[in-house]
Amino acid sequence: MAANGVRIRRRLPLGAAVFTHLTAPRAPLAPLVGRMGEGRAERRAMPVDPQDYKQGMRRLGASVCIITTRRPDGSRNGLTATAVCSLSADPPMLLACLNRSSNSFAAVAESGVFAVNVLSLQDAGVADRFAGVRPAAEKFQAGDWIQRHTGAPILATGLAAFDCVVERVVEAGTHGILLGAVRDVVLGEPGKAPLLYAEGAYGGFSAELAELLVS
Repeated sequence: MAANGVRIRRRLPLGAAVFTHLTAPRAPLAPLVGRMGEGRAERRAMPVDPQDYKQGMRRLGASVCIITTRRPDGSRNGLTATAVCSLSADPPMLLACLNRSSNSFAAVAESGVFAVNVLSLQDAGVADRFAGVRPAAEKFQAGDWIQRHTGAPILATGLAAFDCVVERVVEAGTHGILLGAVRDVVLGEPGKAPLLYAEGAYGGFSAELAELLVS
């Protein structure tokens, strides 16, 4: 039992990954403090409209990445994702969230390795290809792919790539949270603009806005 009341149940390893599962706490968490308009907060269960949640998350701008892996038989798989973030600098670790129903999640679970490829604006076409529903082999027909420490595919034109070994997978809702130990970092050509995603569309930083913020 974690300190915050969240139960963590270990499961048998699948491939090279260690799986855990988050379950709801039996007792409610401590009440929130400082609720607007009241002297004390009350924690009440209120239903969240799934469409409101999805619309809200669409407004969360994020860097576009392609998460890739290579199975022991040499076959490659991957998908476009934005749910990626740094976890630790020492040791270097990151996390990425994948839908557990996806073929890519199953491939990562089997291989125990994955790479997070951070895309530049010029990689938008590759991002579209990996976001679509098509055979995995066809996805890799776009882009220039190399490999490093783990063998997971790395996009040569990307801004950066993090070559990872799966330390653990935490199952939460529909997704699996991959905790990756970074074994290698590949830095792309400097000066490229990052590929961003928000409101269902790709975009980038505005040079005019950047100048305004600096001035």
